[in-house]
Amino acid sequence: MRSPAYRLMFGAALTVLLAACTTASAPVASPTSVAEDRSAPTPLASVAVLQQTTAPPLLLVDLNRASPGQASGLRMRPVDPATLADVPGIAPLDFAHHYVQTVSPDGRTIAAIIWPSGSSNAGGMLHLIDLPSWTDTTTRVTFDDYVAGLVFSPNEQALYWAASTRHDAAHGIGQEYALYRYDLTRGAAHEVTRFPTTFTPGFLSTSARFLRSGAQFAIYGVPTDTNNLAEDVPHVLIVDLATERVAADVRLDGVKAGQFQENAPGTSGESHQMFTPGLAWDRTSDRLFVVHADVDAVTVVDLIGGVILARSAVQPQSSVLGRVTNWLMPSVAAKGGPTTSRTVALSNDGNRLYAIGQRTEIVKQPNGQSRERTIPLGLQVIDTGNLTELRHLGSSCKRPDTVTLRAAAAGAYLPRR
Repeated sequence: MRSPAYRLMFGAALTVLLAACTTASAPVASPTSVAEDRSAPTPLASVAVLQQTTAPPLLLVDLNRASPGQASGLRMRPVDPATLADVPGIAPLDFAHHYVQTVSPDGRTIAAIIWPSGSSNAGGMLHLIDLPSWTDTTTRVTFDDYVAGLVFSPNEQALYWAASTRHDAAHGIGQEYALYRYDLTRGAAHEVTRFPTTFTPGFLSTSARFLRSGAQFAIYGVPTDTNNLAEDVPHVLIVDLATERVAADVRLDGVKAGQFQENAPGTSGESHQMFTPGLAWDRTSDRLFVVHADVDAVTVVDLIGGVILARSAVQPQSSVLGRVTNWLMPSVAAKGGPTTSRTVALSNDGNRLYAIGQRTEIVKQPNGQSRERTIPLGLQVIDTGNLTELRHLGSSCKRPDTVTLRAAAAGAYLPRR
């Protein structure tokens, strides 16, 4: 299996950051250290001042190809949305080797943890980038470990992230993750709460949300053993931010998530398979929809009550047209293959789920070499009220990209392929 660092450098070579969206890259694990910042942030560099009152509309993070003999690194620069040409007079910001970042709710500030090297996660530093003035300010909060995402609080007065507090001695697997908070007013960081010992949180941009009240924080994760295998069903933890304690622990029974060691089909050997369910957070009604990766089913979580609201197989269309459509383009179950994943978006009115998926398999060639084969699982439109499938574009169609999925979730249109 490719290392997270390999995937990072390949994926970060051309990453588009929209001011209204959150994206991030996943670095590798190494020993942890989070230094508390008890002083005000100190300026790193005032690169340039934009002659405008709003943030640049489009930011591009790409690979800055260095001169011969110098190391290449990542850079962030504002570009023209139509031509992708640099905005004149604005110098790019150095994003070093890898990073995680998030955008404030008002779209004016980027918070980024930037690491200088790919050999480990040592030397990471928290930066605050004011987009209208194009000013990069560094804090004294440092990181020597992988960080599972970074998010602003709804009131934009704090940043939260998750990181492990220790590592397994045998394999270096992170354990005993904790939730951390950085107070933007005081410039101080501290540990909010410690999660259960083996609970491994997902990346916060997709696996965590503040509840509508802003007083609680929900985070999804999978209990993982020291061999990086799932040891239990996934859980959703509800953290009370006032008491800084886990107020509820919701078991997602029946949901298969994480890495498993299973018998490979047709052989006596074992293979590692990864299952990643799709998550859609409904902040309006404080619900979480979990679209299963291994079966065609949805689990609905009440985040306020800390209970399961519903768990059901997705019911196919019952009309004649629906039955014909399902016969021509059948739903593809996730059977086997080393990786099966779902990506889910919720419509703005909360009435529809848009779920796409893919399965990656290892295929042996006649020459004895192996290669990856990706099989799209199609696009489903699901009614959130009765978990009925409203539309299904089968696996034979081209897999919709994330931008198309977001447009569909916004109710703009349902893409046809």
